[in-house]
Amino acid sequence: MFFYNQLHYAHVDYAKPDGSPATIASGGCGVCAALMVLNNLYGKEVMSVAALAQFSKDCGARGYDGTDMATLLTALSKKYAITYKATVYNKELLAHLKAGGMAIINQGTEYNVFSTSGHFVACHSVVSGETIRCLDPYWYEGKFAGEPRCRRVEKVTGNEVWVSLSEIGKATSGRNPCYFLVTFTGKRHKPTLKAGQTVKLTKRAKLYSANSAQSGVRKISDFSRFDCAAEAVLKRGASFKADKVVTKANKNIWLYNAQYNGWICVYDYKNDISKVSEK
Repeated sequence: MFFYNQLHYAHVDYAKPDGSPATIASGGCGVCAALMVLNNLYGKEVMSVAALAQFSKDCGARGYDGTDMATLLTALSKKYAITYKATVYNKELLAHLKAGGMAIINQGTEYNVFSTSGHFVACHSVVSGETIRCLDPYWYEGKFAGEPRCRRVEKVTGNEVWVSLSEIGKATSGRNPCYFLVTFTGKRHKPTLKAGQTVKLTKRAKLYSANSAQSGVRKISDFSRFDCAAEAVLKRGASFKADKVVTKANKNIWLYNAQYNGWICVYDYKNDISKVSEK
């Protein structure tokens, strides 16, 4: 998951329209929220913070009090495979996230969940029910530990803040629109696989002892009488049965093959790379 903390980008210029000095750290929550949505929908880093800051200024989205999100998303949708819809309805936000889209929350000034003033926050999925995973670009240690925020969020885990739809609705009160719903319209290479299916490799792939790249690659000596410590690699064009299919939390897809007694990562979500053709 791509996460951008605006506080880490005090060196990136985000001057106001009249040239008054400002940086992403001081006024770039909109840039960071939009970038988290864009790059995570693509599954790879198509823009950097500095590039999007300049893009925002060039397209006229940089205002005196922050970022005009509608202007920024309109310009981005002309360059990238995304569309967006602005809405004030909580149910539309929830349905959009459940359908696989991402969104930008337009925090107001009346109810403090993420900020005491205007603030943009990205949200990428639903945990369960009406609990939403949010990515706050103005995150710092202890931000949600004190009152009243500790009562208004459900959980903080890593860079994620889990917040109920009800609390998000209160946070956006007084805003119009409350949410910018962003949809990826491009083609992804993610294969549709199921256990028992036979697949063919379109790229060479390493054979692992478990469905994790940290678990170690299997060795040729595991399959041969020769004491060879070289890594076991399946060549491009090799066909094998997917005895098990597992999609990990990072959305990578791994297949287990009983014949080789090993796991192959056949889809790299972050880089949108598939290594198999479905037969």
